[in-house]
Amino acid sequence: MIPILVILLLFVVAIVAILPALLNRSRISRDEREKSNTDIALERIQEVGDMDNEDRIEAEDEIKNNLLEDTRITETTASKIIPFRHSLWIPVFLIGVSVGLYFQIGNPGLMFDASLPSQTEVVHTPESIEVMIRRLEEKIEEDPDNLEALQIAGQVYLTIGDSVKAEAAYRRLNDLLPGNPDHLTGLANAVILNNNDTYTPEAESFVKQALTIDPQHQNALWISALGASSRGEIESSIEQLEALLTMVQNEEEVRQSLLTMIEQQRAMLNGESGTDQAGEGKTLIVEVVLDERLSGMVSSTDTVFVIARAANGPPAPLAVRKLVVGDLPITVSLSNVHSMIETMTVDDFEDIVIQARISKSGTAQSNPGDIASKPILISGDPENPLSLTINDILE
Repeated sequence: MIPILVILLLFVVAIVAILPALLNRSRISRDEREKSNTDIALERIQEVGDMDNEDRIEAEDEIKNNLLEDTRITETTASKIIPFRHSLWIPVFLIGVSVGLYFQIGNPGLMFDASLPSQTEVVHTPESIEVMIRRLEEKIEEDPDNLEALQIAGQVYLTIGDSVKAEAAYRRLNDLLPGNPDHLTGLANAVILNNNDTYTPEAESFVKQALTIDPQHQNALWISALGASSRGEIESSIEQLEALLTMVQNEEEVRQSLLTMIEQQRAMLNGESGTDQAGEGKTLIVEVVLDERLSGMVSSTDTVFVIARAANGPPAPLAVRKLVVGDLPITVSLSNVHSMIETMTVDDFEDIVIQARISKSGTAQSNPGDIASKPILISGDPENPLSLTINDILE
């Protein structure tokens, strides 16, 4: 089977060091690119089909990189593109990038940084990008089963933020070539974006399929880790981040970012601060009790989550405390030190919902049979402690 390579547009200064070999491209006129880039790319992909496996992969990378370079809408900066298998989804690894997965916790609509240095200049306008996309779409209309065109289209749509078309392209790819982890991961990305940045059960199923096929698929591991974090499943997230860590020993910036993120999540589990990110920010004091009438329904070792989420924002927790029933009643604090991502904290949102829940499964995702408190909506930084009584059995 011809390998199918998905390339990512990267925009973070931290990876500039690994891109020099990809940046030495001469300037090509805009008109020439508009006229033939899509046709040439698809023809060249077909031409390299008979090469040895390693040479073919390298050639396909170069062809697709060159085409995706033309989707960058920037006035003075050349594209900075790297083959997926040589990197992780580096932008979301960097601390300070929001989990808004989708949030950017997995946001495949990669952003652009026009401040990055470049050795070449390519000038594009929105109109020229539209022309190239239209030519690609015409190719797909002529041949709806063209795998190469659909692959490029899926990534281009994600790059320009058209997640609806991206989802359609990846669904078609999965119909034509089932069991491809790159396609499954691309589809998961699009589904997440099309569901208000939510790690839905359908997206999770695609990621799990990808990991079943390739347990070391970097993008699938990353999305899975982010999805677990968004649900407060910190142990699972840490486990997958540690798996990723073993794959990036030669990429120091990525490695350090992963180590920092793992440290933050471990500190959150322990109710401690692994960094200095809390500062003088907001601290919510929460009193948590269990309704005595329900005490016979739980074990002292059952897991209790106290979670703060944005009332109007991404579903990822802003702060999480993990306890056990034996700790109740208890008074805990929720602050920046209990966040998973530096830009998703209780300080970043005015209106916050606080809730406590006993999880029979031990995971932060709600399930029938869990026992929860009524959610409390707060605004600002309340002076008095908040009171949560766990008394509602979820159905």
